[in-house]
Amino acid sequence: MEHERERATLTRRTLVQAAGYGAAMAVAAACAAPGGQPGGKAAAPARISVVTRGGGDGQGMEQVIIPAFTKTYPTIQVDNVSLGGEPDYWVKVVTGHLGKELGDVVWASNGGFSALGYRGVFTELEPLAKADKYDFKDYVPAGLDSLKINGKLEGLPWGGHPGYAGLLYNEDLLASAGQKPPDATWTWDKLLEVCKIVSKVSGDATTDVYGFNPNTDYLGLIPIVRGNGGDILDAEGRKMALSTPSALGSLNFYRDLYVKHRVAAPVGSDLTSLFVQGRLAMWQQSYGGQFSPGEKGIAGRFKWGMVIVPKGSTGKVGTQLTVNGMTIWSGSKNPDAAWKFLKFIMEPEIQLPAILSGASRPGLRKSVLRHPRLMTEMKSHAVWVDLIETASPWHQPWNFRWAEVDDLIKKGFVPAWKGEQTIEQTLGQLLPQFDAILAKPREGFV
Repeated sequence: MEHERERATLTRRTLVQAAGYGAAMAVAAACAAPGGQPGGKAAAPARISVVTRGGGDGQGMEQVIIPAFTKTYPTIQVDNVSLGGEPDYWVKVVTGHLGKELGDVVWASNGGFSALGYRGVFTELEPLAKADKYDFKDYVPAGLDSLKINGKLEGLPWGGHPGYAGLLYNEDLLASAGQKPPDATWTWDKLLEVCKIVSKVSGDATTDVYGFNPNTDYLGLIPIVRGNGGDILDAEGRKMALSTPSALGSLNFYRDLYVKHRVAAPVGSDLTSLFVQGRLAMWQQSYGGQFSPGEKGIAGRFKWGMVIVPKGSTGKVGTQLTVNGMTIWSGSKNPDAAWKFLKFIMEPEIQLPAILSGASRPGLRKSVLRHPRLMTEMKSHAVWVDLIETASPWHQPWNFRWAEVDDLIKKGFVPAWKGEQTIEQTLGQLLPQFDAILAKPREGFV
């Protein structure tokens, strides 16, 4: 799941506004043939619907995965229902669930999974797996843990990444300044040293060259904050933890990139354009950074690559495993057919086309992550594998209001990144707002 979009608090009013979704799902529901219960035999032919958000997830499902599934299971017809982007996606899912018209298989990333699971939207998967003698030994444990509600598995980790822990770089721009590409030996101090050498900032927005741009949302801060021994939330997810010396030091390091050293582009800059123009040497990115801008955007202008960001004072890179889960709706009339679909999309050979094309992140199975084709054919897959397999499970506010916390981090720290306030001043103003979010009841998108 990528968290680079604007989010909004979801209210009863937005549910009413999304009610038009029910009509589309009613058509899919009317077409569905009744099926058996877990462990029984589904009626044949069966028909299931798969609900996804828009973009690459929906395209990959429609163009690659569903045709392959129906070829393997010709007695099961699959309809794809794409509900568009977040945050409206979550409202539409709840609308369908409350109206008893949701699809059989439902996409749910960590950003909304817990809130939906808390409402009873999903089916527990372990009874289906047990009846089928399905083995989870090949799965990344944290990937499964991130998709549990009250200890019960309610989704399979169709795709995942460990947060914004990647360092996308322009090899030619670094070489022109006499610098080698970053590698696993780099520290944050080394990165800063190189940035100072590469950057050429005079104040001309049309020609300035920048050494490094950090990512300053929740998942962007995780690598450096946790890498230095701090955290964003406490263990229970009830209090912000950014006031500790290690967390404050990390935030100030990022602020200095903008304000003191002037090696980062001004807040609000078009970073994609800067990078493809050869005016940004290094850029903190997620796994998907190898596709966007990727070769299509760079168009052969320069050599580029990706490594993991430097380790912090703990000797580690901070991580938070972020999972795109695929689930079965608790109201599905065809749970057996839906379970077949979930198993199918987790198979390595089915995963490969979507991953190689950039339409999906890798499923969290070792046989997928370490598949020879991904390790050798992809630009930067191999550098991510160890970090994905060892990443910390998803951690969020106790009330599931992760999106609200993330949104406040993104918007609230802007005065500090612009140099209008110190980190301490900004955090002092934000803490009461964070406390107010964390004092709210559990989020249910209503």
